[in-house]
Amino acid sequence: MIQNSLQRIFDGMVSSVTETVLPHVDDPYARYQLQCLLDLLMNVAERVEWRCDELRGTLDALEPPLRQAVAAGYLAEELGALPFRTEEMTNEQLTELRTAHLEALAALQRSDGDRPDPDSEPAQRLAWQIAAAALQIQADEYELMRRARIRLNALRGRAKEQQRG
Repeated sequence: MIQNSLQRIFDGMVSSVTETVLPHVDDPYARYQLQCLLDLLMNVAERVEWRCDELRGTLDALEPPLRQAVAAGYLAEELGALPFRTEEMTNEQLTELRTAHLEALAALQRSDGDRPDPDSEPAQRLAWQIAAAALQIQADEYELMRRARIRLNALRGRAKEQQRG
C-alpha cells in the first residue's frame, strides 16, 4: 500500500498544468490566470502539511497489526525496530512515522506467504488485521476525495450561477 506525499501531489499538479494545459491556452488573460495558479500551487506546496488528526487516524489503523507482527517476529529484521506513535509527536514526526508504517505494512503484505506458519490462527488473524487496516485507510482516503468532490461541485455550481446572473 503506497500513498503519495504532498510534495509529489503538488509536483504532479504543477507538471500537469504546465505540460498539458498551458500549451493549449492561447488567450493571454487565461494564460496569465494559469501562471498565477502555478505560482500559487508552488507557494502553497511549501506551506501545507497533512492534518495531524488524519495522520493519527492512519496510524491508529496501522499500529495494531504492526504491533502484532513485531511481537510475532514477522517483520523483516530491518523493520523489527519499528517505532510507534506517542502523543507528543510533531506533524513532521507523524508524517515520517506514517511513511515508515505504510512501508512496513507493504512489506508484511508482500511476505504473507513467507511466514513459517501461514495457516496458523495467529498468522490468519494478522492477515485479517492487515487487510482491515489497508481497507480502513483506503476508505478514509476515499471519504476525503468524496468531500473534496462535493466542495468542487458546489464551487462549480456557484460559478455557473454567477455566469447566468
